[in-house]
Amino acid sequence: LNEEDLVANLLSSHQITGVELALSKIWPNLERVTKNQIKEYRDYWNKQGIEIVALCSLLFPHPEMSIFNNFDER
Repeated sequence: LNEEDLVANLLSSHQITGVELALSKIWPNLERVTKNQIKEYRDYWNKQGIEIVALCSLLFPHPEMSIFNNFDER
């Protein structure tokens, strides 16, 4: 089993049906991800009975877009 299979099994065993993803952890270079890759990934989780309900850390790989640093850095 790969890591996603292990996580999916664990989530399902606890009756968890939704997850929030950090896309940059899945695809380090988001600019190169294809629509087909996204669909395949979503379909994988849906087949496990788990829905992707939110996305987080969209700006994580872009420190120049930080909204939480001090005033000068923003």
